[in-house]
Amino acid sequence: LEAVVKGQQYFSKDILRHLNISKEPSSQVLNELTLTERNVLELIAKNKTTREISQMLFVTIKTIEKHRTNIRVKLGLDSRSYSLLVWVKENYKLFI
Repeated sequence: LEAVVKGQQYFSKDILRHLNISKEPSSQVLNELTLTERNVLELIAKNKTTREISQMLFVTIKTIEKHRTNIRVKLGLDSRSYSLLVWVKENYKLFI
């Protein structure tokens, strides 16, 4: 409730477990991401769309979609975009 009052998103442990999302990211897992993948993940954390990210990084939308897929695989996330967004929101502190 406290997170919601502060305007943050809240996801129950059951939802996170269903989406196969860990609350405690390993720095080792994050180190497996390339610099570009980390940049894309940071932009996702800033609520940028795939199109916006592609324009900011001067690459195609398909390139960003591939980066998003690679990030999900490396983080062990479900194949749905929603799980990546939830992971980023839950771990936003890693990007500030």
